[in-house]
Amino acid sequence: MKIITKETTMVYPMQDTPSERLWLSNLDLMQGRTHLPSAYLYKPNGSSNFFEPKVLKEALSKVLVPFYPVAGRLGSDDNGRIEINCNKEGVLFAEAETYSSMDNEVGDFMPSHVLRNSFLKSTIQVGYLLFHYLFYRAFIKVTKFECGGVCLGVGLHHTLADESLMETVERVHKAIKKMDDKYLRSAIDFLEGVGDLTKVTQSPKTSQCPNLKIISWTRMPFYDADFGWGQPTIMRASNPWEGKAHVLSCPSSDGSLLLPICLQTHHMAAFQRLFYDFS
Repeated sequence: MKIITKETTMVYPMQDTPSERLWLSNLDLMQGRTHLPSAYLYKPNGSSNFFEPKVLKEALSKVLVPFYPVAGRLGSDDNGRIEINCNKEGVLFAEAETYSSMDNEVGDFMPSHVLRNSFLKSTIQVGYLLFHYLFYRAFIKVTKFECGGVCLGVGLHHTLADESLMETVERVHKAIKKMDDKYLRSAIDFLEGVGDLTKVTQSPKTSQCPNLKIISWTRMPFYDADFGWGQPTIMRASNPWEGKAHVLSCPSSDGSLLLPICLQTHHMAAFQRLFYDFS
Protein backbone atom coordinates (compact mmCIF):
# COMPACT_ATOMS: atom_id res chain seq x y z
CA MET A 1 0.00 0.00 0.00
CA LYS A 2 1.42 3.38 -1.01
CA ILE A 3 0.81 6.26 1.39
CA ILE A 4 1.41 9.82 0.18
CA THR A 5 2.02 12.40 2.91
CA LYS A 6 0.54 15.68 1.69
CA GLU A 7 1.32 18.06 4.53
CA THR A 8 2.76 18.17 8.03
CA THR A 9 2.10 21.01 10.45
CA MET A 10 2.46 21.83 14.11
CA VAL A 11 -0.72 22.40 16.14
CA TYR A 12 -0.36 24.71 19.14
CA PRO A 13 -2.62 25.40 22.14
CA MET A 14 -5.31 27.92 21.20
CA GLN A 15 -4.71 29.93 24.38
CA ASP A 16 -1.71 30.69 26.53
CA THR A 17 -0.75 27.80 28.83
CA PRO A 18 1.63 27.46 31.80
CA SER A 19 5.34 27.31 31.03
CA GLU A 20 6.76 24.84 33.50
CA ARG A 21 8.74 21.65 33.86
CA LEU A 22 7.04 18.53 35.19
CA TRP A 23 9.08 16.21 37.39
CA LEU A 24 8.81 12.50 36.64
CA SER A 25 8.89 9.89 39.39
CA ASN A 26 11.27 6.94 39.41
CA LEU A 27 8.39 4.71 38.35
CA ASP A 28 7.74 6.99 35.36
CA LEU A 29 11.39 6.79 34.39
CA MET A 30 11.21 3.00 34.31
CA GLN A 31 8.98 3.20 31.22
CA GLY A 32 10.52 2.94 27.77
CA ARG A 33 11.45 6.12 25.90
CA THR A 34 9.08 5.54 23.04
CA HIS A 35 5.63 6.28 21.74
CA LEU A 36 2.62 3.99 22.02
CA PRO A 37 1.36 3.92 18.42
CA SER A 38 -2.25 3.03 17.68
CA ALA A 39 -4.51 3.23 14.65
CA TYR A 40 -8.26 3.80 14.38
CA LEU A 41 -10.25 2.95 11.26
CA TYR A 42 -13.38 4.92 10.37
CA LYS A 43 -15.86 4.28 7.57
CA PRO A 44 -17.33 7.31 5.75
CA ASN A 45 -20.65 8.57 7.08
CA GLY A 46 -21.62 10.84 4.19
CA SER A 47 -20.71 14.07 5.97
CA SER A 48 -19.20 16.80 3.78
CA ASN A 49 -16.52 17.56 6.40
CA PHE A 50 -15.71 13.93 7.28
CA PHE A 51 -12.35 14.07 9.11
CA GLU A 52 -11.60 17.45 7.59
CA PRO A 53 -8.06 18.34 8.75
CA LYS A 54 -9.01 21.96 9.45
CA VAL A 55 -11.77 20.82 11.84
CA LEU A 56 -9.48 18.31 13.56
CA LYS A 57 -6.64 20.78 14.00
CA GLU A 58 -8.95 23.40 15.47
CA ALA A 59 -10.37 20.86 17.93
CA LEU A 60 -6.88 19.65 18.84
CA SER A 61 -5.77 23.23 19.43
CA LYS A 62 -8.62 23.67 21.93
CA VAL A 63 -7.86 20.36 23.68
CA LEU A 64 -4.20 21.32 24.13
CA VAL A 65 -5.20 24.15 26.47
CA PRO A 66 -6.26 21.95 29.43
CA PHE A 67 -3.88 19.15 28.35
CA TYR A 68 -0.94 21.47 27.74
CA PRO A 69 1.83 18.96 28.67
CA VAL A 70 0.98 17.09 25.44
CA ALA A 71 2.22 20.14 23.51
CA GLY A 72 5.53 20.08 25.38
CA ARG A 73 8.80 18.27 24.81
CA LEU A 74 10.90 15.69 26.56
CA GLY A 75 13.80 17.39 28.31
CA SER A 76 16.18 16.97 31.22
CA ASP A 77 17.13 18.93 34.30
CA ASP A 78 20.61 20.11 35.30
CA ASN A 79 21.40 16.61 36.57
CA GLY A 80 20.29 14.91 33.35
CA ARG A 81 17.06 13.56 34.83
CA ILE A 82 14.26 13.19 32.27
CA GLU A 83 11.34 15.61 32.66
CA ILE A 84 8.53 17.11 30.59
CA ASN A 85 9.16 20.64 29.40
CA CYS A 86 5.77 22.37 28.97
CA ASN A 87 6.97 24.86 26.36
CA LYS A 88 3.90 25.02 24.06
CA GLU A 89 5.87 23.85 21.01
CA GLY A 90 2.90 21.87 19.72
CA VAL A 91 1.81 18.48 18.40
CA LEU A 92 2.91 17.13 15.02
CA PHE A 93 -0.08 16.70 12.68
CA ALA A 94 0.28 14.94 9.32
CA GLU A 95 -2.21 14.63 6.45
CA ALA A 96 -1.90 11.74 3.99
CA GLU A 97 -3.83 9.87 1.34
CA THR A 98 -3.76 6.54 -0.46
CA TYR A 99 -5.39 5.31 -3.63
CA SER A 100 -5.98 1.96 -1.96
CA SER A 101 -9.38 0.76 -0.82
CA MET A 102 -9.95 0.36 2.90
CA ASP A 103 -11.78 -2.96 2.55
CA ASN A 104 -9.35 -4.50 0.06
CA GLU A 105 -6.05 -3.42 1.58
CA VAL A 106 -6.59 -3.22 5.32
CA GLY A 107 -8.30 -6.59 5.78
CA ASP A 108 -8.63 -7.53 9.44
CA PHE A 109 -6.30 -4.67 10.42
CA MET A 110 -4.16 -6.90 12.57
CA PRO A 111 -1.12 -5.37 14.32
CA SER A 112 1.92 -5.62 12.09
CA HIS A 113 4.96 -3.69 10.93
CA VAL A 114 2.99 -3.02 7.74
CA LEU A 115 0.31 -1.30 9.80
CA ARG A 116 2.89 0.75 11.68
CA ASN A 117 4.91 1.66 8.59
CA SER A 118 1.87 2.52 6.48
CA PHE A 119 0.02 4.80 8.85
CA LEU A 120 2.69 6.14 11.23
CA LYS A 121 6.18 5.74 9.80
CA SER A 122 6.24 8.87 7.64
CA THR A 123 5.08 10.92 10.62
CA ILE A 124 7.92 9.50 12.70
CA GLN A 125 10.40 10.27 9.91
CA VAL A 126 9.20 13.86 9.72
CA GLY A 127 9.65 14.08 13.48
CA TYR A 128 13.26 12.97 13.10
CA LEU A 129 13.87 15.70 10.53
CA LEU A 130 12.23 18.52 12.47
CA PHE A 131 13.33 17.53 15.96
CA HIS A 132 14.12 14.07 17.24
CA TYR A 133 10.67 12.47 17.33
CA LEU A 134 11.11 10.91 20.76
CA PHE A 135 11.07 14.42 22.19
CA TYR A 136 7.53 14.94 20.90
CA ARG A 137 4.83 14.15 23.45
CA ALA A 138 2.36 13.15 20.73
CA PHE A 139 1.82 13.03 17.00
CA ILE A 140 -1.23 12.43 14.80
CA LYS A 141 -1.61 11.28 11.21
CA VAL A 142 -4.85 11.28 9.22
CA THR A 143 -4.81 9.03 6.13
CA LYS A 144 -7.74 9.14 3.71
CA PHE A 145 -8.57 6.13 1.52
CA GLU A 146 -9.90 6.40 -2.01
CA CYS A 147 -13.20 4.90 -0.80
CA GLY A 148 -13.64 7.78 1.65
CA GLY A 149 -12.61 5.91 4.78
CA VAL A 150 -10.02 7.25 7.20
CA CYS A 151 -7.24 5.83 9.35
CA LEU A 152 -6.32 7.95 12.35
CA GLY A 153 -2.81 7.14 13.55
CA VAL A 154 -1.87 8.34 17.03
CA GLY A 155 1.41 8.22 18.91
CA LEU A 156 1.43 9.13 22.62
CA HIS A 157 4.72 9.08 24.50
CA HIS A 158 5.06 6.51 27.28
CA THR A 159 6.40 9.04 29.79
CA LEU A 160 3.35 11.26 29.34
CA ALA A 161 0.40 8.96 29.94
CA ASP A 162 -0.56 5.30 30.12
CA GLU A 163 -4.06 5.24 31.54
CA SER A 164 -6.68 7.42 33.19
CA LEU A 165 -6.36 8.61 36.77
CA MET A 166 -9.25 6.39 37.87
CA GLU A 167 -7.59 3.34 36.31
CA THR A 168 -4.33 4.20 38.04
CA VAL A 169 -5.99 4.75 41.42
CA GLU A 170 -7.81 1.42 41.17
CA ARG A 171 -4.64 -0.48 40.23
CA VAL A 172 -2.67 1.14 43.03
CA HIS A 173 -5.44 0.37 45.54
CA LYS A 174 -5.47 -3.32 44.58
CA ALA A 175 -1.68 -3.50 44.73
CA ILE A 176 -1.56 -1.91 48.18
CA LYS A 177 -3.93 -4.57 49.47
CA LYS A 178 -1.45 -7.25 48.43
CA MET A 179 1.79 -5.61 49.59
CA ASP A 180 2.77 -3.94 52.82
CA ASP A 181 4.54 -0.62 53.29
CA LYS A 182 7.95 -2.21 53.80
CA TYR A 183 7.77 -4.08 50.49
CA LEU A 184 6.74 -1.02 48.48
CA ARG A 185 9.36 1.22 50.04
CA SER A 186 12.06 -1.34 49.34
CA ALA A 187 11.19 -1.26 45.64
CA ILE A 188 11.36 2.54 45.55
CA ASP A 189 14.63 2.54 47.52
CA PHE A 190 16.07 0.09 45.00
CA LEU A 191 15.25 2.42 42.10
CA GLU A 192 16.79 5.38 43.91
CA GLY A 193 19.93 3.36 44.50
CA VAL A 194 20.36 2.51 40.83
CA GLY A 195 21.41 6.05 39.98
CA ASP A 196 21.14 6.21 36.20
CA LEU A 197 17.76 4.64 35.50
CA THR A 198 18.36 4.70 31.75
CA LYS A 199 20.63 1.69 32.27
CA VAL A 200 17.70 -0.45 33.36
CA THR A 201 15.15 0.91 30.87
CA GLN A 202 17.11 0.17 27.72
CA SER A 203 15.45 -2.56 25.68
CA PRO A 204 17.31 -5.17 23.63
CA LYS A 205 17.45 -4.47 19.91
CA THR A 206 16.27 -7.98 19.10
CA SER A 207 14.74 -10.87 21.00
CA GLN A 208 13.66 -14.33 19.93
CA CYS A 209 11.28 -16.81 21.56
CA PRO A 210 10.48 -14.44 24.45
CA ASN A 211 8.01 -14.94 27.23
CA LEU A 212 4.46 -13.87 26.45
CA LYS A 213 3.56 -10.31 27.39
CA ILE A 214 -0.23 -10.03 27.53
CA ILE A 215 -1.72 -6.61 28.20
CA SER A 216 -5.39 -6.14 29.04
CA TRP A 217 -7.02 -3.12 27.45
CA THR A 218 -10.56 -4.35 28.04
CA ARG A 219 -11.50 -1.32 30.13
CA MET A 220 -10.00 1.26 27.82
CA PRO A 221 -12.79 3.15 25.96
CA PHE A 222 -11.15 3.03 22.53
CA TYR A 223 -14.44 2.78 20.70
CA ASP A 224 -15.65 5.97 22.35
CA ALA A 225 -13.25 7.87 20.06
CA ASP A 226 -16.13 9.54 18.23
CA PHE A 227 -15.18 12.96 16.82
CA GLY A 228 -18.66 13.62 15.52
CA TRP A 229 -18.52 11.22 12.56
CA GLY A 230 -19.21 7.97 14.38
CA GLN A 231 -17.20 5.41 16.30
CA PRO A 232 -14.17 3.63 14.83
CA THR A 233 -14.95 0.26 13.29
CA ILE A 234 -11.56 -1.14 14.33
CA MET A 235 -8.79 -0.05 16.70
CA ARG A 236 -5.38 -1.69 16.90
CA ALA A 237 -2.07 -1.08 18.62
CA SER A 238 0.63 -1.01 15.97
CA ASN A 239 3.75 -1.86 17.95
CA PRO A 240 4.16 -5.61 17.38
CA TRP A 241 6.94 -7.56 19.02
CA GLU A 242 7.20 -11.31 19.23
CA GLY A 243 5.28 -12.54 22.25
CA LYS A 244 3.29 -9.34 22.75
CA ALA A 245 -0.51 -9.45 22.86
CA HIS A 246 -3.35 -7.08 23.69
CA VAL A 247 -6.73 -8.20 24.99
CA LEU A 248 -9.35 -5.86 23.53
CA SER A 249 -13.09 -5.52 23.89
CA CYS A 250 -15.04 -5.89 20.65
CA PRO A 251 -16.79 -2.79 19.28
CA SER A 252 -20.11 -4.65 19.51
CA SER A 253 -19.94 -4.34 23.33
CA ASP A 254 -21.45 -7.82 23.68
CA GLY A 255 -18.73 -9.07 26.02
CA SER A 256 -16.65 -10.78 23.33
CA LEU A 257 -12.91 -10.19 23.21
CA LEU A 258 -10.15 -9.89 20.63
CA LEU A 259 -6.60 -11.15 21.18
CA PRO A 260 -4.21 -9.77 18.55
CA ILE A 261 -0.82 -11.40 19.16
CA CYS A 262 2.55 -11.39 17.43
CA LEU A 263 4.23 -14.81 17.17
CA GLN A 264 6.35 -16.74 14.73
CA THR A 265 4.11 -18.49 12.20
CA HIS A 266 5.18 -21.97 13.31
CA HIS A 267 4.29 -21.10 16.94
CA MET A 268 0.72 -20.02 16.23
CA ALA A 269 -0.79 -23.51 16.05
CA ALA A 270 0.72 -24.49 19.40
CA PHE A 271 -0.45 -21.24 20.99
CA GLN A 272 -3.98 -21.75 19.68
CA ARG A 273 -4.09 -25.31 21.00
CA LEU A 274 -2.84 -24.32 24.45
CA PHE A 275 -5.13 -21.29 24.55
CA TYR A 276 -8.26 -23.38 24.03
CA ASP A 277 -7.05 -26.01 26.50
CA PHE A 278 -7.55 -23.51 29.35
CA SER A 279 -10.74 -24.17 31.25
